[in-house]
Amino acid sequence: MTIFEVGINKTYNSISEAIFAAEDGDEIKIYPGFYNETFDCLKDLTFTGVPDDTKDFSTYPQIYNGDENQVNSIIGKCSFSNIIFVEQKAAELKDYEKILGGKKLSDELIKKYRREEEENSHLEVFCLVVENEAHFENCHFIGGRNYGVIVDLNNTKKAPVFANCGFYLNYYAGIHVVGKKSSPAVVFQNCKFAYNGNGIYGGNFDLKDCKLHHNKANGVLFMANESRLEHCDLYRNGCGISGGEKGAISINETDIHTNYSEGINLINNSKLLMNKSEVRMNKDGVIIGGKSTLLAVECEFKDNGGDGFLCLDKSEITLQKCLVSENEEKGIELNNKAKVSVYDSRILNNSDDGVFAGKQSCINLRGSDFIENRNGVHLKGKAEGIINTCAFASNRDCELFLTENSKC
Repeated sequence: MTIFEVGINKTYNSISEAIFAAEDGDEIKIYPGFYNETFDCLKDLTFTGVPDDTKDFSTYPQIYNGDENQVNSIIGKCSFSNIIFVEQKAAELKDYEKILGGKKLSDELIKKYRREEEENSHLEVFCLVVENEAHFENCHFIGGRNYGVIVDLNNTKKAPVFANCGFYLNYYAGIHVVGKKSSPAVVFQNCKFAYNGNGIYGGNFDLKDCKLHHNKANGVLFMANESRLEHCDLYRNGCGISGGEKGAISINETDIHTNYSEGINLINNSKLLMNKSEVRMNKDGVIIGGKSTLLAVECEFKDNGGDGFLCLDKSEITLQKCLVSENEEKGIELNNKAKVSVYDSRILNNSDDGVFAGKQSCINLRGSDFIENRNGVHLKGKAEGIINTCAFASNRDCELFLTENSKC
Protein backbone atom coordinates (compact mmCIF):
# COMPACT_ATOMS: atom_id res chain seq x y z
CA MET A 1 0.00 0.00 0.00
CA THR A 2 1.20 3.48 -0.88
CA ILE A 3 0.21 6.61 1.05
CA PHE A 4 -0.39 9.80 -0.95
CA GLU A 5 -0.46 13.13 0.92
CA VAL A 6 -2.56 16.06 -0.30
CA GLY A 7 -2.35 19.60 1.05
CA ILE A 8 -0.16 22.67 1.47
CA ASN A 9 3.53 21.73 1.16
CA LYS A 10 2.58 18.10 0.46
CA THR A 11 3.38 15.98 -2.57
CA TYR A 12 0.00 16.69 -4.19
CA ASN A 13 -1.98 19.93 -4.27
CA SER A 14 -5.28 18.37 -5.35
CA ILE A 15 -7.24 15.23 -4.55
CA SER A 16 -7.76 14.56 -8.25
CA GLU A 17 -4.01 14.34 -8.85
CA ALA A 18 -3.61 11.86 -6.00
CA ILE A 19 -6.49 9.71 -7.30
CA PHE A 20 -4.89 9.63 -10.74
CA ALA A 21 -1.56 8.45 -9.29
CA ALA A 22 -2.99 5.93 -6.81
CA GLU A 23 -3.83 2.28 -7.37
CA ASP A 24 -6.43 0.02 -5.74
CA GLY A 25 -5.72 -0.42 -2.02
CA ASP A 26 -3.76 2.82 -1.59
CA GLU A 27 -4.51 5.56 0.96
CA ILE A 28 -4.88 9.28 0.30
CA LYS A 29 -4.35 11.51 3.33
CA ILE A 30 -6.00 14.91 3.01
CA TYR A 31 -4.65 17.67 5.24
CA PRO A 32 -6.58 20.77 6.40
CA GLY A 33 -7.52 23.11 3.59
CA PHE A 34 -10.17 23.98 1.04
CA TYR A 35 -10.28 21.73 -2.02
CA ASN A 36 -12.34 23.36 -4.76
CA GLU A 37 -12.57 20.52 -7.25
CA THR A 38 -14.76 17.82 -8.71
CA PHE A 39 -13.59 14.24 -9.10
CA ASP A 40 -14.77 10.76 -10.09
CA CYS A 41 -13.24 7.86 -8.19
CA LEU A 42 -13.49 4.45 -9.86
CA LYS A 43 -10.68 2.93 -7.77
CA ASP A 44 -10.80 1.18 -4.39
CA LEU A 45 -9.10 3.76 -2.16
CA THR A 46 -9.03 5.02 1.42
CA PHE A 47 -9.45 8.78 1.93
CA THR A 48 -8.41 9.95 5.40
CA GLY A 49 -8.89 13.50 6.55
CA VAL A 50 -6.16 14.68 8.91
CA PRO A 51 -7.68 17.60 10.88
CA ASP A 52 -5.58 19.47 13.41
CA ASP A 53 -8.26 18.71 15.98
CA THR A 54 -11.11 16.22 15.43
CA LYS A 55 -13.32 18.34 17.71
CA ASP A 56 -12.64 21.55 15.77
CA PHE A 57 -14.52 21.36 12.48
CA SER A 58 -12.75 24.45 11.11
CA THR A 59 -9.59 22.32 10.85
CA TYR A 60 -11.21 19.55 8.79
CA PRO A 61 -10.33 19.26 5.11
CA GLN A 62 -13.29 20.65 3.17
CA ILE A 63 -14.12 19.49 -0.34
CA TYR A 64 -16.14 22.02 -2.28
CA ASN A 65 -18.20 21.24 -5.30
CA GLY A 66 -15.79 22.65 -7.87
CA ASP A 67 -18.42 23.20 -10.58
CA GLU A 68 -22.07 23.81 -9.73
CA ASN A 69 -23.04 21.66 -12.74
CA GLN A 70 -20.87 18.70 -11.68
CA VAL A 71 -20.70 16.43 -8.64
CA ASN A 72 -18.13 14.34 -6.84
CA SER A 73 -18.88 10.74 -7.82
CA ILE A 74 -17.74 7.65 -5.92
CA ILE A 75 -17.98 4.49 -7.99
CA GLY A 76 -15.11 2.45 -6.49
CA LYS A 77 -15.17 0.65 -3.12
CA CYS A 78 -13.83 3.56 -1.10
CA SER A 79 -13.71 4.60 2.53
CA PHE A 80 -13.73 8.17 3.83
CA SER A 81 -13.14 9.63 7.29
CA ASN A 82 -12.94 13.11 8.87
CA ILE A 83 -13.95 15.08 5.75
CA ILE A 84 -16.52 17.80 5.08
CA PHE A 85 -18.25 17.79 1.68
CA VAL A 86 -19.92 21.13 0.99
CA GLU A 87 -21.58 22.73 -2.03
CA GLN A 88 -19.60 25.73 -3.25
CA LYS A 89 -22.06 28.54 -2.56
CA ALA A 90 -22.90 27.19 0.88
CA ALA A 91 -19.18 27.06 1.63
CA GLU A 92 -18.89 30.78 0.99
CA LEU A 93 -21.07 31.51 4.04
CA LYS A 94 -18.61 29.77 6.39
CA ASP A 95 -20.98 29.84 9.39
CA TYR A 96 -22.01 26.22 8.85
CA GLU A 97 -19.42 25.28 11.47
CA LYS A 98 -21.99 26.47 14.03
CA ILE A 99 -24.35 23.60 13.26
CA LEU A 100 -21.55 21.05 13.31
CA GLY A 101 -20.82 22.26 16.82
CA GLY A 102 -24.44 21.65 17.83
CA LYS A 103 -25.61 25.28 17.82
CA LYS A 104 -29.11 26.20 16.65
CA LEU A 105 -29.20 28.28 13.47
CA SER A 106 -31.46 31.28 12.96
CA ASP A 107 -34.27 31.08 10.38
CA GLU A 108 -32.53 33.80 8.34
CA LEU A 109 -29.27 31.86 8.15
CA ILE A 110 -31.07 28.63 7.24
CA LYS A 111 -32.77 30.36 4.30
CA LYS A 112 -29.41 31.70 3.09
CA TYR A 113 -27.83 28.26 3.18
CA ARG A 114 -30.70 26.48 1.52
CA ARG A 115 -31.21 29.43 -0.85
CA GLU A 116 -34.98 29.05 -0.67
CA GLU A 117 -35.60 32.38 -2.38
CA GLU A 118 -33.45 31.68 -5.45
CA GLU A 119 -35.20 30.77 -8.68
CA ASN A 120 -32.68 28.01 -9.50
CA SER A 121 -32.73 26.27 -6.11
CA HIS A 122 -34.28 23.19 -7.72
CA LEU A 123 -31.27 22.41 -9.95
CA GLU A 124 -30.04 18.85 -9.51
CA VAL A 125 -26.65 19.54 -7.97
CA PHE A 126 -25.38 17.32 -5.14
CA CYS A 127 -22.43 17.33 -2.79
CA LEU A 128 -21.67 13.68 -3.55
CA VAL A 129 -22.99 10.73 -5.55
CA VAL A 130 -22.26 7.18 -4.36
CA GLU A 131 -22.86 4.34 -6.80
CA ASN A 132 -21.13 1.42 -5.07
CA GLU A 133 -20.07 -0.01 -1.73
CA ALA A 134 -18.37 2.67 0.35
CA HIS A 135 -17.81 3.51 4.01
CA PHE A 136 -18.04 6.98 5.55
CA GLU A 137 -16.89 7.72 9.11
CA ASN A 138 -17.28 11.16 10.70
CA CYS A 139 -18.02 12.90 7.39
CA HIS A 140 -20.46 15.78 6.88
CA PHE A 141 -22.51 16.78 3.83
CA ILE A 142 -23.70 20.37 3.67
CA GLY A 143 -25.70 22.68 1.44
CA GLY A 144 -26.50 20.51 -1.57
CA ARG A 145 -28.62 22.33 -4.13
CA ASN A 146 -30.94 19.34 -4.20
CA TYR A 147 -29.55 16.49 -2.05
CA GLY A 148 -26.46 16.31 0.11
CA VAL A 149 -25.81 12.75 -1.10
CA ILE A 150 -27.55 10.50 -3.58
CA VAL A 151 -26.99 6.73 -3.30
CA ASP A 152 -27.85 4.58 -6.32
CA LEU A 153 -28.29 0.92 -5.34
CA ASN A 154 -29.59 -0.35 -8.66
CA ASN A 155 -26.33 -1.98 -9.76
CA THR A 156 -24.65 -2.97 -6.49
CA LYS A 157 -24.89 -6.01 -4.21
CA LYS A 158 -23.46 -4.19 -1.18
CA ALA A 159 -24.63 -0.81 0.08
CA PRO A 160 -22.68 2.07 1.64
CA VAL A 161 -22.35 2.55 5.39
CA PHE A 162 -22.45 5.97 7.08
CA ALA A 163 -21.26 6.13 10.71
CA ASN A 164 -21.17 9.27 12.88
CA CYS A 165 -21.98 11.43 9.85
CA GLY A 166 -24.03 14.61 9.47
CA PHE A 167 -26.39 15.83 6.72
CA TYR A 168 -27.22 19.52 7.03
CA LEU A 169 -28.86 22.37 5.12
CA ASN A 170 -29.48 20.44 1.90
CA TYR A 171 -32.31 21.91 -0.16
CA TYR A 172 -34.55 18.90 -0.81
CA ALA A 173 -33.08 16.15 1.39
CA GLY A 174 -29.97 15.28 3.33
CA ILE A 175 -29.73 12.05 1.37
CA HIS A 176 -31.72 10.32 -1.36
CA VAL A 177 -31.52 6.52 -1.58
CA VAL A 178 -32.60 4.98 -4.88
CA GLY A 179 -32.89 1.22 -5.40
CA LYS A 180 -34.92 -1.83 -6.29
CA LYS A 181 -36.93 -4.00 -3.95
CA SER A 182 -34.08 -6.52 -3.97
CA SER A 183 -31.39 -3.89 -3.31
CA PRO A 184 -29.40 -3.98 -0.04
CA ALA A 185 -30.09 -1.37 2.63
CA VAL A 186 -27.84 1.62 3.24
CA VAL A 187 -26.81 1.62 6.92
CA PHE A 188 -26.71 4.81 8.99
CA GLN A 189 -25.24 4.50 12.49
CA ASN A 190 -25.33 7.41 14.94
CA CYS A 191 -25.92 10.01 12.20
CA LYS A 192 -27.61 13.42 12.31
CA PHE A 193 -30.01 14.92 9.75
CA ALA A 194 -30.89 18.55 10.42
CA TYR A 195 -32.14 21.69 8.66
CA ASN A 196 -32.71 19.91 5.34
CA GLY A 197 -35.89 19.94 3.28
CA ASN A 198 -36.32 16.26 4.26
CA GLY A 199 -33.90 14.42 6.49
CA ILE A 200 -33.79 11.23 4.40
CA TYR A 201 -35.79 10.36 1.29
CA GLY A 202 -36.35 7.11 -0.65
CA GLY A 203 -36.20 3.50 0.48
CA ASN A 204 -33.76 0.72 1.32
CA PHE A 205 -32.25 2.42 4.38
CA ASP A 206 -31.53 1.24 7.91
CA LEU A 207 -31.16 3.94 10.59
CA LYS A 208 -29.78 3.09 14.04
CA ASP A 209 -29.26 5.56 16.90
CA CYS A 210 -29.84 8.54 14.59
CA LYS A 211 -31.28 12.00 15.25
CA LEU A 212 -33.48 13.77 12.70
CA HIS A 213 -34.55 17.28 13.65
CA HIS A 214 -35.51 20.69 12.26
CA ASN A 215 -36.04 19.32 8.75
CA LYS A 216 -38.54 21.56 6.97
CA ALA A 217 -40.90 18.92 5.49
CA ASN A 218 -40.19 15.47 7.02
CA GLY A 219 -37.61 13.81 9.18
CA VAL A 220 -38.10 10.62 7.11
CA LEU A 221 -39.88 10.40 3.76
CA PHE A 222 -40.03 6.74 2.71
CA MET A 223 -41.27 5.88 -0.77
CA ALA A 224 -41.24 2.29 -2.10
CA ASN A 225 -39.25 -0.70 -0.83
CA GLU A 226 -38.48 -1.42 2.83
CA SER A 227 -36.63 0.58 5.47
CA ARG A 228 -36.00 0.44 9.23
CA LEU A 229 -35.50 2.80 12.17
CA GLU A 230 -34.17 1.65 15.52
CA HIS A 231 -33.39 3.74 18.61
CA CYS A 232 -33.91 6.98 16.67
CA ASP A 233 -35.10 10.42 17.78
CA LEU A 234 -37.28 12.53 15.43
CA TYR A 235 -38.28 16.00 16.62
CA ARG A 236 -38.99 19.55 15.46
CA ASN A 237 -39.52 18.46 11.86
CA GLY A 238 -42.49 19.48 9.74
CA CYS A 239 -43.68 15.86 10.02
CA GLY A 240 -41.78 13.13 11.80
CA ILE A 241 -42.29 10.28 9.30
CA SER A 242 -44.21 10.31 6.00
CA GLY A 243 -44.76 7.35 3.70
CA GLY A 244 -46.34 6.66 0.34
CA GLU A 245 -46.12 4.83 -3.00
CA LYS A 246 -46.40 1.38 -1.40
CA GLY A 247 -43.38 1.99 0.81
CA ALA A 248 -42.84 -0.03 3.98
CA ILE A 249 -40.99 0.82 7.17
CA SER A 250 -40.48 -0.75 10.59
CA ILE A 251 -39.77 1.30 13.71
CA ASN A 252 -38.33 -0.07 16.93
CA GLU A 253 -37.76 1.82 20.19
CA THR A 254 -37.98 5.20 18.46
CA ASP A 255 -39.25 8.53 19.84
CA ILE A 256 -41.30 10.75 17.50
CA HIS A 257 -42.14 13.96 19.33
CA THR A 258 -42.75 17.72 19.11
CA ASN A 259 -43.06 17.77 15.32
CA TYR A 260 -44.95 20.73 13.85
CA SER A 261 -47.62 18.74 12.02
CA GLU A 262 -48.11 14.95 12.27
CA GLY A 263 -45.86 12.58 14.09
CA ILE A 264 -46.63 10.04 11.32
CA ASN A 265 -48.47 10.47 8.00
CA LEU A 266 -49.15 7.44 5.77
CA ILE A 267 -50.77 7.50 2.31
CA ASN A 268 -50.95 5.46 -0.94
CA ASN A 269 -50.79 1.88 0.34
CA SER A 270 -47.82 2.43 2.62
CA LYS A 271 -47.12 0.09 5.55
CA LEU A 272 -45.74 0.76 9.02
CA LEU A 273 -44.78 -1.70 11.76
CA MET A 274 -44.05 -0.15 15.17
CA ASN A 275 -42.64 -1.73 18.30
CA LYS A 276 -42.00 -0.11 21.70
CA SER A 277 -42.03 3.41 20.25
CA GLU A 278 -43.64 6.72 21.21
CA VAL A 279 -45.60 9.32 19.23
CA ARG A 280 -46.09 12.26 21.56
CA MET A 281 -46.55 16.02 21.72
CA ASN A 282 -46.93 16.48 17.97
CA LYS A 283 -49.61 18.72 16.43
CA ASP A 284 -51.38 15.48 15.42
CA GLY A 285 -50.37 11.97 16.33
CA VAL A 286 -50.90 9.67 13.34
CA ILE A 287 -52.83 10.36 10.12
CA ILE A 288 -53.28 7.34 7.86
CA GLY A 289 -55.18 7.12 4.57
CA GLY A 290 -55.15 5.74 1.05
CA LYS A 291 -55.50 2.05 2.01
CA SER A 292 -52.38 2.16 4.19
CA THR A 293 -51.81 -0.13 7.17
CA LEU A 294 -50.24 0.29 10.60
CA LEU A 295 -49.46 -2.33 13.24
CA ALA A 296 -48.23 -1.07 16.62
CA VAL A 297 -47.13 -3.28 19.51
CA GLU A 298 -46.37 -1.88 22.99
CA CYS A 299 -46.36 1.72 21.74
CA GLU A 300 -47.61 4.99 23.25
CA PHE A 301 -49.55 7.73 21.45
CA LYS A 302 -50.08 10.58 23.86
CA ASP A 303 -50.22 14.32 24.45
CA ASN A 304 -50.72 15.17 20.77
CA GLY A 305 -52.47 18.42 19.87
CA GLY A 306 -55.17 16.76 17.75
CA ASP A 307 -56.23 13.11 17.51
CA GLY A 308 -53.99 10.29 18.60
CA PHE A 309 -55.03 8.58 15.31
CA LEU A 310 -57.01 9.74 12.30
CA CYS A 311 -57.69 6.75 10.05
CA LEU A 312 -59.33 7.36 6.64
CA ASP A 313 -60.11 5.86 3.24
CA LYS A 314 -60.13 2.08 3.79
CA SER A 315 -56.95 2.16 5.82
CA GLU A 316 -56.35 -0.22 8.73
CA ILE A 317 -54.81 0.16 12.17
CA THR A 318 -54.04 -2.64 14.63
CA LEU A 319 -52.93 -1.82 18.18
CA GLN A 320 -51.64 -4.45 20.60
CA LYS A 321 -50.77 -3.58 24.20
CA CYS A 322 -50.67 0.15 23.38
CA LEU A 323 -51.49 3.34 25.27
CA VAL A 324 -53.53 6.11 23.60
CA SER A 325 -53.76 8.86 26.18
CA GLU A 326 -54.27 12.58 26.84
CA ASN A 327 -54.63 13.70 23.24
CA GLU A 328 -56.33 17.07 22.76
CA GLU A 329 -59.09 15.63 20.56
CA LYS A 330 -60.07 11.98 19.99
CA GLY A 331 -57.93 9.03 20.92
CA ILE A 332 -58.78 7.22 17.66
CA GLU A 333 -60.97 8.55 14.85
CA LEU A 334 -62.10 6.49 11.83
CA ASN A 335 -63.95 7.57 8.71
CA ASN A 336 -64.58 6.45 5.12
CA LYS A 337 -64.63 2.67 5.63
CA ALA A 338 -61.49 2.55 7.75
CA LYS A 339 -60.86 -0.37 10.14
CA VAL A 340 -59.29 -0.41 13.59
CA SER A 341 -58.52 -3.36 15.85
CA VAL A 342 -57.50 -2.68 19.44
CA TYR A 343 -56.26 -5.55 21.64
CA ASP A 344 -55.21 -5.41 25.29
CA SER A 345 -54.68 -1.65 25.16
CA ARG A 346 -55.61 1.41 27.22
CA ILE A 347 -57.49 4.39 25.79
CA LEU A 348 -57.41 6.99 28.56
CA ASN A 349 -58.03 10.65 29.31
CA ASN A 350 -58.53 11.89 25.76
CA SER A 351 -60.36 15.24 25.55
CA ASP A 352 -62.94 13.90 23.09
CA ASP A 353 -64.03 10.31 22.33
CA GLY A 354 -61.77 7.40 23.13
CA VAL A 355 -62.75 5.83 19.80
CA PHE A 356 -64.97 7.48 17.19
CA ALA A 357 -66.05 5.52 14.10
CA GLY A 358 -68.11 7.07 11.32
CA LYS A 359 -69.00 6.65 7.62
CA GLN A 360 -69.19 2.85 7.44
CA SER A 361 -66.04 2.28 9.43
CA CYS A 362 -65.45 -0.86 11.51
CA ILE A 363 -63.91 -1.41 14.94
CA ASN A 364 -62.85 -4.59 16.73
CA LEU A 365 -62.05 -4.03 20.41
CA ARG A 366 -60.90 -6.79 22.74
CA GLY A 367 -59.49 -6.83 26.26
CA SER A 368 -59.00 -3.05 26.36
CA ASP A 369 -59.79 -0.22 28.80
CA PHE A 370 -61.68 2.98 27.90
CA ILE A 371 -61.46 5.36 30.82
CA GLU A 372 -62.07 9.10 31.38
CA ASN A 373 -62.68 10.08 27.76
CA ARG A 374 -65.70 12.13 26.61
CA ASN A 375 -67.37 8.98 25.25
CA GLY A 376 -65.65 5.67 25.66
CA VAL A 377 -66.71 4.52 22.16
CA HIS A 378 -68.88 6.50 19.72
CA LEU A 379 -70.27 4.89 16.53
CA LYS A 380 -71.99 6.96 13.86
CA GLY A 381 -72.98 6.84 10.18
CA LYS A 382 -73.51 3.09 9.68
CA ALA A 383 -70.31 2.23 11.52
CA GLU A 384 -70.04 -1.28 12.98
CA GLY A 385 -68.28 -2.56 16.05
CA ILE A 386 -67.34 -5.75 17.87
CA ILE A 387 -66.49 -5.29 21.55
CA ASN A 388 -65.31 -8.21 23.68
CA THR A 389 -64.19 -8.21 27.35
CA CYS A 390 -63.44 -4.47 27.48
CA ALA A 391 -63.69 -2.18 30.52
CA PHE A 392 -65.46 1.22 30.44
CA ALA A 393 -65.22 3.63 33.36
CA SER A 394 -65.62 7.33 34.15
CA ASN A 395 -66.20 8.49 30.58
CA ARG A 396 -67.82 11.91 30.87
CA ASP A 397 -70.84 11.56 28.53
CA CYS A 398 -71.39 7.90 27.64
CA GLU A 399 -69.50 4.66 27.93
CA LEU A 400 -70.89 3.50 24.55
CA PHE A 401 -72.76 5.88 22.20
CA LEU A 402 -74.43 4.66 18.97
CA THR A 403 -76.16 6.94 16.43
CA GLU A 404 -77.25 6.98 12.75
CA ASN A 405 -77.83 3.26 12.08
CA SER A 406 -74.61 2.08 13.70
CA LYS A 407 -74.30 -1.45 15.05
CA CYS A 408 -72.34 -2.98 17.86
